[in-house]
Amino acid sequence: MSNTNQEQNKKRSIWSIIIAAIYGISAIAFLVALFFLDVLPLTYFLIVVFAMAVVSGFLIRGLLFSKHRGKKHVASAVVAAILALVLIAGSAMISGTMSFFNDILAGSQSYDYHVVVKGDSSYAEVTDIENETVSVLDIQSSTQESAKEELTKEVAVMFKSEESLGDMTKKLLKGETNVLLMSSSYYDMAVEEDNGFSEETVRILKTYKITVENTTAAAALDPTKDPFSVYVSGIDTTGSISNASRSDVNMVMTVNPTERKILLTSIPRDYYVTLHSYGALDKLTHAGIYGPEESKATIEDLLGMDIQYYLKVNFTTVTSLVDALGGITVNSDKEFTSRDGFYYTAGENYLNGEQALSFVRERKAFSEGDRQRVKNQQAVISGIINKATGSTAILTQYNDLLVAIADNIEISMTAKDMKSLVKMQLGDMRGWEIDSCSLDGSGSTEAVYSIPGAYAYVMIPDPASIEEVKGEISAVINGTPAETDVADGEETEAK
Repeated sequence: MSNTNQEQNKKRSIWSIIIAAIYGISAIAFLVALFFLDVLPLTYFLIVVFAMAVVSGFLIRGLLFSKHRGKKHVASAVVAAILALVLIAGSAMISGTMSFFNDILAGSQSYDYHVVVKGDSSYAEVTDIENETVSVLDIQSSTQESAKEELTKEVAVMFKSEESLGDMTKKLLKGETNVLLMSSSYYDMAVEEDNGFSEETVRILKTYKITVENTTAAAALDPTKDPFSVYVSGIDTTGSISNASRSDVNMVMTVNPTERKILLTSIPRDYYVTLHSYGALDKLTHAGIYGPEESKATIEDLLGMDIQYYLKVNFTTVTSLVDALGGITVNSDKEFTSRDGFYYTAGENYLNGEQALSFVRERKAFSEGDRQRVKNQQAVISGIINKATGSTAILTQYNDLLVAIADNIEISMTAKDMKSLVKMQLGDMRGWEIDSCSLDGSGSTEAVYSIPGAYAYVMIPDPASIEEVKGEISAVINGTPAETDVADGEETEAK
């Protein structure tokens, strides 16, 4: 053999060793990452290991032990290089998944407090309000006290308590007071009142973010075997998901994992309930001002049940989530056109993200108003669950799904429990029977705790409705047929 051929063979051998080493390291890294991710059932994991072992054997043999450096050797090198890239990409996806599980865990709640002045005020920065008297609401709030402390660290001011949100904002507009300190939730409510208090007439001088660590204890159950319930809080804001905010969507998702049954119980946002920590009557939506734990505890009191977890979502992300799934099928029990101009037929509708968001927001098109809207919200959630668990969309659109929800969802379930549920679903890919019910009541105008001095529209709970829903939830938890149409798989509303 000539020196030239020997040199060429030597170079080929070096490249073969390099390619084999890269492939081997990427294969081992992928399997280790997949093992620690712990979402793949053991049988599937062993199949993956066996398949990779067989393929690796052929590739390594072709790369390192082939006597003839011909087409088979070249093919082995090309296949090994391609698989190495695939495995590296797979390891990156697994790493992203691990980060996702950690990112969506409920770690803390944030409360934004605004220093508000008139729009034409001469104050340019917070230090300009030195020695001013700052008006605050006369409410029991540890976060408001923390915000006051943060403000006084920066500038010397005095505080004056106001008994009414409306009076406090009117005094600012009239020039009877110069500075307000109020939570972002109260600021939004004041703007919605449309009494002259708006982004054109007032100005936020500075915002203080008060962070409170969550104290949720891990649920003492196995979510793959034991029934559990999740409080779902849907906010309609563009801010951080960790910000405390009024909850426009309030739902209890009761899950029986062995029976593969899910019951979605919707509670109107204006339901007149007793706040758990304050013992005062208020709209359920206002409980979200004090954090999702307050809403969860208030609903536990209302329904006489334990709710193990809470899930907080930003409903403006419905668009990206549905689009990431490639669209969903939603069953509407009414024909209507939304305020955004989208038409929905009675029966099945295949919706993209924008259409799905408009579907869950609409209420003015119905004589039932918010009652119909909660039904539509249930229908969209059912459509998302069915598409995610009954098709390959969750795999083919994996990265898009993570991006769509990572920054817009917060859950108090542990990463271990979430992984066990994923593993259970991947293990048999069984479908879920999803039913729904809603609480009902009658409209009234009453005093509400969270808006001092004001009366607002509320829905007075119907005791019969509450008792019927309790029976529906109990039937799912205990795995027994309910004495209503829900047991037959039909969607009903508790009256």
